[in-house]
Amino acid sequence: MSKYTPTMIEKMSAAQPLNLAKAQTFASEFGVSHRSIIAKALSLGLTYEKKDVVSSSSKPTKRDMVAEIEKALDADTLSGLEGASMRSLESLLMSIG
Repeated sequence: MSKYTPTMIEKMSAAQPLNLAKAQTFASEFGVSHRSIIAKALSLGLTYEKKDVVSSSSKPTKRDMVAEIEKALDADTLSGLEGASMRSLESLLMSIG
């Protein structure tokens, strides 16, 4: 037996497109988790707008750090350094340059 009544489903359907804020509101109203609301909406084929994922692309990657070290040392390839910690790579780059 489903914990969602036809009235609940109608309310969710009328509120399309659903998003996290609406799911949280329905969750408190219906007495279920917001994840349950999202799962039910998706299983019913209702429109759900995902929250935009914020990328941490502003931080340099290990590959970027190794490339900077290679450039500073005028070396061909130091790809083995990618296994080092980011803190170690930063320290190495600071001491080189």
